[in-house]
Amino acid sequence: MVLSKALEELECAQAACEPDVLTNIHELLDRGLISTTKATSLLRASMLVLIHRLRLDRPDRPIIIIKPCSLAAVWRTCELLPAALPGCVQILQWRAADKVVGSFDAAVLAGTPSTLTRALHKRQLDGRLWGANGIPSCMQRFALVMDHELGPLPPDPCPVEAPRLAPTTQSQGDDQVVQLDVPSFAKLGSLGFLCLHTCFHFHVATHLRHLWHCTLSYETLVRHKSAAVKQLLGDLGWLHHLIPQATAALGTEVADAVFGRDVHANGGLAKCGGSRMVHGTETTSGSADAADAVERRDDDSLNDPAGVLAAHAASQARKRWLSFGGTAPSVDPPPSSFAVAVAELMLRHGPLAARHFDLSLGKTLRVGCS
Repeated sequence: MVLSKALEELECAQAACEPDVLTNIHELLDRGLISTTKATSLLRASMLVLIHRLRLDRPDRPIIIIKPCSLAAVWRTCELLPAALPGCVQILQWRAADKVVGSFDAAVLAGTPSTLTRALHKRQLDGRLWGANGIPSCMQRFALVMDHELGPLPPDPCPVEAPRLAPTTQSQGDDQVVQLDVPSFAKLGSLGFLCLHTCFHFHVATHLRHLWHCTLSYETLVRHKSAAVKQLLGDLGWLHHLIPQATAALGTEVADAVFGRDVHANGGLAKCGGSRMVHGTETTSGSADAADAVERRDDDSLNDPAGVLAAHAASQARKRWLSFGGTAPSVDPPPSSFAVAVAELMLRHGPLAARHFDLSLGKTLRVGCS
């Protein structure tokens, strides 16, 4: 998580990265192998030992950040934290859904050794390779937990008066309907899995909104950099825990430079390689043009799968018009086939689509606001 790394790099805190105990307790609860009472006691003991050890190692940094792994693997543990550690603060850092899918898809493709699988993936046909073993059980589990265990999402705390998300098909007309038929996701192979996995993350995060002290988007953090960190610590009342030099540096270009270090080269925060979907098209983030495009994308409305489909429909209409000899002014490039496929799948989760896949949940950190 960029926030925890930023706090460490800026000498504001120390962090424990993805301790196994959080995922282990979640799995024990998920399989019914431990009671909630015992799990709470185990979590409390484990966290106190971990925090004690961290404070012995770095007594000059009293702020402790426990960074879990994917929310899908720890959400049951998150529910127990208020009882296990009274006074702890849980902060949700999230990222635009289209970028989550695009980033993970690029990582999956880069880590796929089979030439055949990569070729099928580029044509959205790798799901056919799953026929021998059937649909992965974890995908069935995602849908089961969302539909039956977690149930309907709570009302949107910040409803939009005039929603820009118009239904695009008959199956998407009801904002309260979750039509996550797993086979339709599995048809697209790994891309379909990533879409369903992202829907699951956003569903869980929205369902657990009562746990989050505040939410902070990745886009807000990389735009405002150390000023966002200073605002967050100020809202929490933790600025007095910092050494004077660290407090004075927050919000300056010196502190902001931390966010420009390459995450892969020197353990920094900036991603100088990889792929993202920008305006529905895939770009490589290693170039300056792509970085500018990503910056512009961050200023636009995020997580708008309906907008992607609308752009796709407009592109198809323009092609038909040109085929009859018509002329049309230059327009933005049409969305990629991947972006269209992702949008069609993401819109199947009606409640999240009605929220525009926005996890601010009325608790977002507003940088520059008192």
